[in-house]
Amino acid sequence: MKLEEVSALLTPEDLPYSSGVERLPGGVLHVAVLTRMPGVSPEMVGWWFGEETTNSRGGEAPGA
Repeated sequence: MKLEEVSALLTPEDLPYSSGVERLPGGVLHVAVLTRMPGVSPEMVGWWFGEETTNSRGGEAPGA
């Protein structure tokens, strides 16, 4: 997947492949891994990738 195609990750449709490695023109490696996370809310993902990366003290995840 090229950087200009990244918005495809936000669609519910299946991608050409969900797990694998692809070498892009120019030698860049693209690694994709599909991880299903039933029961995880968007707020939980935001907590983990947003607040958690900037707050070294952590905290309780929303909905925990």
